Amino acid sequence: MIPILNKGTNHFDIYLFLLIALLGFGGVGGSLQLVRVGAVIMAPVYIQSYLNHKEKSTMPFLLFFLVWYAYSIASLFWTPDLMQAGKELVYYPLHMFLFLEIVAFAKLSNRPLSSITAGWVVTFLGTAGVAMWEISSGHHLSMSLQADDYTMNNGLGELLVRKFASVTFGNYNTYCTFIGFAFPFIAYAVFVSKKLSLWGILATVSMFLGIYFVLINGSRGTLITLFIITMVFFYFSFKTGEKSKRHFVYFFILVALYAVRKYAYVLFETIGYRLATQEMTDTTSREDIWVDALTVCVDMLGLGTGVGSILAVMSSVRIKGEVMLTHNLFLEILVQYGIVIFLGFIYYLFVLLRQTFQHREKAQKMVLVGALASLPFLAVVNSGYLLEAMTWAYFASLFAFAFLSDNNKENEGGYPHESLASHHSPRSHVQRNYQGLLHTI
Repeated sequence: MIPILNKGTNHFDIYLFLLIALLGFGGVGGSLQLVRVGAVIMAPVYIQSYLNHKEKSTMPFLLFFLVWYAYSIASLFWTPDLMQAGKELVYYPLHMFLFLEIVAFAKLSNRPLSSITAGWVVTFLGTAGVAMWEISSGHHLSMSLQADDYTMNNGLGELLVRKFASVTFGNYNTYCTFIGFAFPFIAYAVFVSKKLSLWGILATVSMFLGIYFVLINGSRGTLITLFIITMVFFYFSFKTGEKSKRHFVYFFILVALYAVRKYAYVLFETIGYRLATQEMTDTTSREDIWVDALTVCVDMLGLGTGVGSILAVMSSVRIKGEVMLTHNLFLEILVQYGIVIFLGFIYYLFVLLRQTFQHREKAQKMVLVGALASLPFLAVVNSGYLLEAMTWAYFASLFAFAFLSDNNKENEGGYPHESLASHHSPRSHVQRNYQGLLHTI
């Protein structure tokens, strides 16, 4: 059974699931993406929960986001693209609310980890149907930025049909980024579920499909991401000492070897093409972009170029090659918002890393280790990250996995009594860490 359908959930579990599920609609609606609309609809629920339950768990993030937004407004005095800046000043509060809502609703839900996991897995499965249609038919949704499947030269005198799947995300790199974000939670679903249950089978299928779609799309950064997460999954599966988990690893490897042996040409066609042709191997050009971006940071004395400025700024410094965005989450933050906001993001990652080392639950630790170890590779796949709602949902989900558990026992769907943190229950450890975080920021 899908975890969200269990009797132990409450309405906050439903809210969590729905917010993440809306990510699957990608760019549908343009500026009015459904996930942004969902964040607006849920905003009163978040505010009410804050007032009625004296919710404090999101306070550090709320303060940081207020500083970030205030700095964005102040940067209107020097940003080179006021029109884009105006748009982003509308988008960012929606994404910030999405982050806050996921963190707050996770704290108020009865089964936050199961609800978050169900959201990511079900959303991925929803996109998988469209992806299979794209790959098999060679056609794509109207929002796709790339044309229908086209013929390419692999550099060896052979013509290939370039297949890809971008689903509702417009770009196959963006879809690969979504898969990379979903994959730690897919692995978690496989790890904790009964393998022969419907949910276990769906999670297992999702794991194989995720790898397949990334191979077809030819995203090297995402492929490395999925490899790291899978290796972490293998490690923790053996570490538990459970036979069923070890047997699943053997099964996974056998299926993978069979697929490679029988369908190697199809699976590695795009990757091989990108590696064989200098034209499509963009590592050097991206390194040039990163150097240019760092040069901009130095020129601005670490203050940032301002909200909505990234394309205009990169256009002004790119002398050779086509104008491209940073393709780097870290540089996207640093270039536009300067060292202060960038250090705030780094501190958030530090908090996650610290909690990862302290965590006692193997399943949650597996998610955190896989996500953090693969982040340097996943953070350089897409052209941009901050304007993607899934980026904010991903980091909010990781925070919940770091500090909460599925043993939440709350009073009428609200907050537990403060004394609950001192009880010797499975939840008390993570709850003390969650509350302790407030005193360290």
